[in-house]
Amino acid sequence: MPLALLITLACAEKTPEDTAPPVDTAPVEGFGDLALRMQIDDDYGEAILADGESLVGTFRGSLYLSEQVTGAGPDEGAEALASLFIETVDLSSYEPTDVLLTVEGLPSGYVTALGFFDSDNNVDPDNADPDTGDPVTLPFDNELLVVANTVTEGVIFLGFRNP
Repeated sequence: MPLALLITLACAEKTPEDTAPPVDTAPVEGFGDLALRMQIDDDYGEAILADGESLVGTFRGSLYLSEQVTGAGPDEGAEALASLFIETVDLSSYEPTDVLLTVEGLPSGYVTALGFFDSDNNVDPDNADPDTGDPVTLPFDNELLVVANTVTEGVIFLGFRNP
C-alpha cells in the first residue's frame, strides 16, 4: 500500500457515526393505540360543496394490516382489525381534525385505514357502502404506524371521490 494512503487512513478523523454503537432497528413487537384524525383533499372538498353536499358527515371504515392491502383494497380473506364509525366529522377547515377516535390494542406496525365519508348523509346502515361522489380513502395514502406501548396519532386522508 502506498505510504500516502496509509498516512491518509491513519489521520482520517472518525465521525460520531463511526464510533456510535449499532442501533437496533428491529420493530418492537406488542400492541399500541391509534388516535385518529381526519382530513380531506382541498380540491375534493370544494367539489363536494359545489355539488351542494356537506363537509360535515359520518365516516365509516376499517383498519387492516397494511401487508394485507393492495391498491385495490384488502386482500381476499383479510380480516379487519377494527371497524371505524365516527358519527360527526367536520372537514370544513381542510386541516386535520382534532382526534376523533382512539382505537386501542392494535398490533404494532403499519395498518391501513379504508373507508368513506358520507357527504350527503344518505348511507344505509344495513348496506354501508359509499355512493357516487362520497369521498373515500386510497390505501397508500392511509398507511398509519402503530407504535407498541404508546398512543400514536394518525390522519385518515380522504383523497378521492367514489365514481
